[in-house]
Amino acid sequence: MMRRKSSYIDRYDHEIPKSFGVSIRFHLTDRLSINSGLSYTRYVSERTRIFSGHIGKNDRQYVHYLGIPVRLDWMIVDRKHFNFYLGAGLQADKCIYATVGGERLHEKGVLLGLNGAMGLQFNVMPKVGLYFEPDFSLSLNEGSIQTYRSNEPLVVTVRGGLRFNF
Repeated sequence: MMRRKSSYIDRYDHEIPKSFGVSIRFHLTDRLSINSGLSYTRYVSERTRIFSGHIGKNDRQYVHYLGIPVRLDWMIVDRKHFNFYLGAGLQADKCIYATVGGERLHEKGVLLGLNGAMGLQFNVMPKVGLYFEPDFSLSLNEGSIQTYRSNEPLVVTVRGGLRFNF
């Protein structure tokens, strides 16, 4: 992805985002539940600044987001120590910190996305589980900071974390 300014062009090479979270699941029925919580995602990019066709300096960009997902999950397999489920919902992400080459970046507003997940949960205690889920997210709006999400409105992220079940 390239972004042009008056005297230079910035080229970004993005790494795949990494994410983890803490999740709370509220059971509505034996098979349906509402899932929410807090997720953290880190985007890392390499920015190359090009001046009049000459490559300038390379800088690392780090962008940190906190997100609140709200999702409806359907249990396909529901055992005492193991769950397999599908889910669909929305997520709102807010940039909490971003830098590139020592310069602080600011993102106004909230990024919204539709998401779907297919997950596994291993119940380590009656109300506590460890989860692992590939998450498919479709961006509904774009932020001002260039990230992996800027190039790819459909992002596949692998999430893992701790979930509390009620």
